[in-house]
Parts: sequence; C-alpha cells; structure tokens
Amino acid sequence: MAFSPQNHIAGPGRTRLGDMRFRAFISLVGWRRQRSAESRPRPGADRPLTGRAAFDSYQTMYAARGEPGQLAPGQFERIAKALSDPRRFSLLQTVAQAREECAYQKLCSVFPISKATISHHMKELATAGLVETERDGQYMNARIVPGVIEAYTAELTRRIGGGA
Repeated sequence: MAFSPQNHIAGPGRTRLGDMRFRAFISLVGWRRQRSAESRPRPGADRPLTGRAAFDSYQTMYAARGEPGQLAPGQFERIAKALSDPRRFSLLQTVAQAREECAYQKLCSVFPISKATISHHMKELATAGLVETERDGQYMNARIVPGVIEAYTAELTRRIGGGA
C-alpha cells in the first residue's frame, strides 16, 4: 500500500495526540506539495544552456588555465566580472603590493570586512585566474599569477579595436 496521510493517521495503536503530531508533521513537510512538484517537469529542463545561463553555470567555475601570455576560453569574461567589484579590485591591489605572498589575516586587518567576505572575494579572484591560493595549515596565502593581467589587457585592447 502506498504512503499517504489518510492511510497512516488512524493506524492501530495511535492515540489522539499521536495523530495531531503526525498531522502537524505532514503539514510542515508539505507532503502533497512535494509530491505534486516531483511529478511536474522543471521549466526549461529540455533546453540546452546558452548565453548567460552557460556563463553562470557550474562548468565555468573551474576552467582550465591558458598558455602563458594567453587567456583560457571564458577567462576574459571571468576576469571582467571579478574586477567589476571595487572591493575585489582593492583586494587584488593589496595582494599585488605584497610582492610574494599575502596572508588572508593581513587582508582582514587592512579591510573592514569579515573573514568570510574576504574568503568569498578571494575565491572569485582565484576562479578568474588572477590569484593562486595556498593553504598553510589553517592559514591561507594568496599570490598574483604572473602574466594574467598583461594577457587580459592585451585581449581587452584587441577587442576594443587597438585603442587608436
């Protein structure tokens, strides 16, 4: 017999208090809504990812790195998106000024934002390929990836027509 609230509410050995608890549980879980949602197809499930949906998909988060002096496919857009946030741009400047490695603790002391926010922004910069992060025990260090900014500016110049 299939599970349904009508079959199980007045089962043998149940008390009135047990029935009330079960009904409250069913209303919290939303059994009927959940069952009807499972039977309906998701909107857009049959369409392939194109345009903006493809850019924001999981596939673009861990893209391969390009050759030295060149950007990987989609990296130009990820860098532009990462640098569009002024806070991320400031974090990138601070990491670049550190010369070798910059500890996340230093970033926490320089910027008046939480550790979680710094971690999120650094993850976005690392996803774009601008910085490399390295764990040292419980601490994280970041350093600039050499040549990426130069490749980005060269690609930007090429895309806007040479700047002349």
